[in-house]
Amino acid sequence: MIFTLPDAERRWRSVEFDSVVGAGPCAWRAGEWRREVRVRSWRLEYQFVARDARGRRHTLLDPGQAGRVDTEFGVRSVWTAPDYRPPGWLGETAVHGRRQRLTLPSALADPLPVEVWSPRGLRARDAAPMLWCFDGSSYAGAGQLLQWAGASIAAGRLPAFRIVLVDARRRMQWFSGSQRFLRSVDLGVAALRERYAVTGPLAMLGSSLGGLTAMLVAMRRSDVGVVVSQSGSFFNASSDEGGWPWLTRVRRLVRAIRDEEPVWGRRRAGRDLLIGMTCGRHEGNFAANEELATALRRRGYDVTFEPGRDLHNMVAWRDQLDPMLPNLLQRAWSATG
Repeated sequence: MIFTLPDAERRWRSVEFDSVVGAGPCAWRAGEWRREVRVRSWRLEYQFVARDARGRRHTLLDPGQAGRVDTEFGVRSVWTAPDYRPPGWLGETAVHGRRQRLTLPSALADPLPVEVWSPRGLRARDAAPMLWCFDGSSYAGAGQLLQWAGASIAAGRLPAFRIVLVDARRRMQWFSGSQRFLRSVDLGVAALRERYAVTGPLAMLGSSLGGLTAMLVAMRRSDVGVVVSQSGSFFNASSDEGGWPWLTRVRRLVRAIRDEEPVWGRRRAGRDLLIGMTCGRHEGNFAANEELATALRRRGYDVTFEPGRDLHNMVAWRDQLDPMLPNLLQRAWSATG
């Protein structure tokens, strides 16, 4: 695949192709900058980074590509394969809901801010299941989690349920297995049980470091019945993350998950946990995710592992929510509602 940026007047001194795959310098030829990339995924999010004659940096979208995606790093151009199709639930009728901002008690220096989404008509005293989502703002945004939830409820695929959207002010630190953050989740669960009528087992959802966090919470709490980790940061001894300061801690906690050891002094009582894991086949952490899924299955856990055709991004995780997540929730919440 050749990506091009027109520049007939040679306005730019140099141009780089910026993406998780194929990043590097472009070559100027016949009035345009060109970068050949071997694309093996369904989608590719990218931009061009140009330098002008004075060395100033400019980020540019691809004028020849209509596809755009809003990411946590800004808007990117997006290429999609001819056979790519977005999930059908994006266009389904959905139950509307409301988001309520709450401040929960925590073991951190500050209280834990969350948003609780409830479908229209569900009152605090109405018993309903609860899904915790780490990196909640991103899931509610590009991940369109609330549309998925509303569509699932409207179609009768799932009972009315609440979603707790959790974000981390210090994401790298908190979502890398921080003991204080995990204790804060424990305090938050207790606080929300006092505020809302909660029925059925809890469910946990997250991606990347949020996927690691979701799994750590599930391995600490026996009231969690479902965990879905997407492209989880399950770094092991072979993972190369440079000088990342929390790598040693993450490796130790991943070993604890694999070997069923306590996570910061706490361990779930049994293996009655439905585990879902997704990861793009061409992601750098695919092997580590696959290895952990295999290890947990050998331990006796019910594990569903689904490789994906996209890379490490929220749209990829959105596209793999269904059918894995609703299938696991249906099984766990079958006696609810």
